[in-house]
Amino acid sequence: MKNKSFKYQLFLKLSYYDFSLIDKLINSLISILNSFFDEEKVVLSKITFPLKKNIITVLKSPHVSKKSREQFKKSIYSFGLSIKILEINDFKFIYYFLMNSLKKTNFKFNLKSKVLYERK
Repeated sequence: MKNKSFKYQLFLKLSYYDFSLIDKLINSLISILNSFFDEEKVVLSKITFPLKKNIITVLKSPHVSKKSREQFKKSIYSFGLSIKILEINDFKFIYYFLMNSLKKTNFKFNLKSKVLYERK
């Protein structure tokens, strides 16, 4: 069997504050793309990034008591999806599918495309 080398790559990074929603979205994107394409044409891999925490401390009453403080925590979960594609038509379809489906959500996303070159 001939060794196939992938020519195109998409990298999607999603960020959101709710872990369950972002995990469901990534898993649904993977299942949709797996139902449309064979593993020979498109290879998907899921990447988990570390949790980002941001803690803010606010004084409740700055003039009277400096010891009374309140803290707020903001956590951001991030997942990545690496997609390697063999053909240009599949690449265009997946790119526009991801762009149109993610524009309608509140998730912060970053979609990068890359052309892989072969050395001869």
